[in-house]
Parts: sequence; C-alpha cells; structure tokens
Amino acid sequence: MKVAICYLTNAKKDQTISKEIYKNLSKVIKDNPNNKNEYDIYVLSNVDKIPEERDSKTYPFTWDQLREKYNYIHKVFYKDYMGVCHLPLFYLQDNQPDYDYYIFYEDDLYFTGFSDGLNPFDKYVSGGFDMVFAYGRIYNPAWYWVSQFAYRLPEGWYGFEGLLNCYIISNKALKDLKEFCCDGKWYGHHELLVNSFFKNQPDKYKVTSLNHDFDSRIFLDKDDLLIYLKRNEKDENTFLHPIKTVDLLKMVKK
Repeated sequence: MKVAICYLTNAKKDQTISKEIYKNLSKVIKDNPNNKNEYDIYVLSNVDKIPEERDSKTYPFTWDQLREKYNYIHKVFYKDYMGVCHLPLFYLQDNQPDYDYYIFYEDDLYFTGFSDGLNPFDKYVSGGFDMVFAYGRIYNPAWYWVSQFAYRLPEGWYGFEGLLNCYIISNKALKDLKEFCCDGKWYGHHELLVNSFFKNQPDKYKVTSLNHDFDSRIFLDKDDLLIYLKRNEKDENTFLHPIKTVDLLKMVKK
C-alpha cells in the first residue's frame, strides 16, 4: 500500500520544534526499515515559502483559500485554523490523489517509538480500515474545544467528539468525507464533524482508534505535560502531546 502523510505545520512560528517533530516522524514512520507499506511525507504549511530543512514536497496555503475552495463558509472560529484542520488533508488528496491511505499528523506530536522498532501505523494500513482515530467518544457538551463552536449535523445523527491530531484514512473514505463537508449544509469543529461522519455510518465504514494500542498521553496544556516529563515517566509506545515549547522538546528527547 502507498501512504501519504500530511504533516501540518505553521511555518510562521519558530521552526525549531517543527523540524524535530518532522525528524521523529521520518525516523519512526517514513524511513523505518521494518515498513510493510510505502510512506511519503508532504508538508502542508500556511505560508507562501517552503519551510527550511525539509526533504519533502511542500504545499503552501492560506486558511481563507481552503475555506473558499471547500465551501467551508461557516466561519465562527476565533483563530484561522481552529476547527478546520481537516481541510489541508483534502488539499493534499487533490494534489496527490493516487495514494491508498492518508495520514494526518500535527507538528506538536512526538512518538517515543516501539521497543521492537515497528512502524505504529503499518498494521492499520494493512488491516483494511477506513478511518483510525486517535480516540473518540460520545459528544460531551462540556468538552472545551467543541463546545466553543456552533455545529449542524444531519437529523438523527449522534455527535461524536475525538482527538484528531493524528489519524489514518483510506482514499475512498477521504473522498466521501470531502463530499460531505463541501456540501455546505453541515459544519462545526472538525473534531466533532469528522468523528460524527464515520461513527454514524458503522455499516459503511470500518473504524477503530489508536488508543486501543497506545498509551496516548493527551494533556490539556503544557503544564500537565511538564509534570509528567519531570517525573521521568516517558514511556515507550507513547504519543506525547502537545509539544509547544523548546524546553518541553528537550525533555522529551532525553
């Protein structure tokens, strides 16, 4: 199988962290000698210039450009990128349509590695899944991110929220999701909209979540992550998130 990784980074910021996360991603995924599938990394960046020290093809964009292109006009977000981070993956598929699978990966997510050196995504790509979330659950109105934004789903659908800082999706499932989102009728934070699309159609899509296999450490803010790292609890097979400062990055790499 051929897999395209959409590495989303904000190159307007200091690139120290993004470069290190990119190296980590290349080492444990793209260049892993144990790979059973073929992986390519594409950098999606909201600037007009290509970030430095990348050996991958870069697709620059602006958020307004993507909103217009994909008819995502319900702009209720207080930051350009909030709630619409699925749009760069649509953009990558339009430019690179021949991959069997696509992986979305944010630039503040660090994987500590498997003790056996295996690629953590290989078995999902080979397993015929349509969508593999980081994690998901029934919509909780108190969940901070989703509760900030208005949303509209088809009648009769349950709301499902879930972390989408990293996920795996098949070519066909991504096309179906793009068609649904470009309709203009349905909107909301992508971590509600995308999860709900797949979870409400279990007979059509084969889905699972990474937290079935990983101790995916998800923290509300950098202070929680700092406490964890100070305890020297950096475990194997763990996704560490969010890596927002250089000091946190240094601790992660120890």
